[in-house]
Amino acid sequence: FYLRNNDSSNVLLQTTSGGNVQVKHNGDLRFETTNTGATVTGALNLTGASSGNYFNIGSSTVYANAAINIYRLGNGYADMRLSSNYGAKVALAGASNNTDEFFIQQDNQKDAYIYNEAAKDIIFGTSNTARLRITSAGKVGISEASPQALLHLNDGANSTIMFGNTTHGYKIR
Repeated sequence: FYLRNNDSSNVLLQTTSGGNVQVKHNGDLRFETTNTGATVTGALNLTGASSGNYFNIGSSTVYANAAINIYRLGNGYADMRLSSNYGAKVALAGASNNTDEFFIQQDNQKDAYIYNEAAKDIIFGTSNTARLRITSAGKVGISEASPQALLHLNDGANSTIMFGNTTHGYKIR
């Protein structure tokens, strides 16, 4: 079976002798089904034009450096939800063969975890500046890149811990 364009120069849709379905654009294979699944060559874009929801893998039009984009226009969040009876986990690995993952997880008891399996720090920041660091040894630095104690604050001469509020609080300097 073949479906060609108007001038019969290019096959647009065809079935192969093995039963695969192929979709082509300008003669190039873009989508093919097989007995084990489907293959997309090029970018995969799923768009809900009327809803303003976009999901893109590959050649991005939303954020040029991203491999995967989930983008939603208008009201509502661009939510991503994972669930299972065993819990859910999002893991990031710095290299394709990296087994030391950074992950965010919720187990089936609803305990939540933020872990760095590598012997490296976890850094939190705002305005493109590191603000809080948890070292691989468990030390916490606030405005301190190399904490020397279990809790290390560094705001120069203004380093203060405040208990209570500004009217009835206590400050430690």
